[in-house]
Amino acid sequence: MRAKKPVAIFTMGVFGFASEFGDAAEAAFFQALTDNKIDLFIDTRLRRGFMYGAYPYASKTRLIEKLAELGIGYAHLKDELAPTREIKDLPSDPDAPHKLSREYIRRYNREILGIDSDGQPSESALKSDIILARARELAQRPDAIRPLLFCVEAEPQACHRSLAASELARQLTVEVIDLVASSATSRWRTDYSDRHAKQN
Repeated sequence: MRAKKPVAIFTMGVFGFASEFGDAAEAAFFQALTDNKIDLFIDTRLRRGFMYGAYPYASKTRLIEKLAELGIGYAHLKDELAPTREIKDLPSDPDAPHKLSREYIRRYNREILGIDSDGQPSESALKSDIILARARELAQRPDAIRPLLFCVEAEPQACHRSLAASELARQLTVEVIDLVASSATSRWRTDYSDRHAKQN
């Protein structure tokens, strides 16, 4: 039986929830997942031991336990989607500190996604169907259709998850939907756009 196609690729970070929601940050974080019917939570972090006191619910053990309570499958795709330490430590662009630098984008695309500087996939390029199948297998959610890529940055353009989401969505011909903590709305801001691809 052919696996179901996802309805979209969702993304979300954890930074911003404490500043936007204060004591209600944890509730708002998980409410964003349940309200958007996320059924597959894909952790793309290199390290899951969270050092930030304001976000204890994003640490590995607590996060996995809470997701299980909510019936959301969890998969950590460190080897497939996390940046290497060398990429992660690349300096920010001083002219655009809240966005990934051109060098970060170039190296993540080449080394993780297998996309060259001309935007062409290499023989070892990431395959969306393999990535999704791996995540579903780890999470034991074979029919998941609302996967979310998770990392820490509040805004997707400052995080590698935007690059991964853009490529997965392109191959699957679905849209990217970002869930962003924002006090400008009752709970969060939902962005529907193709701006990820425009960073390249």
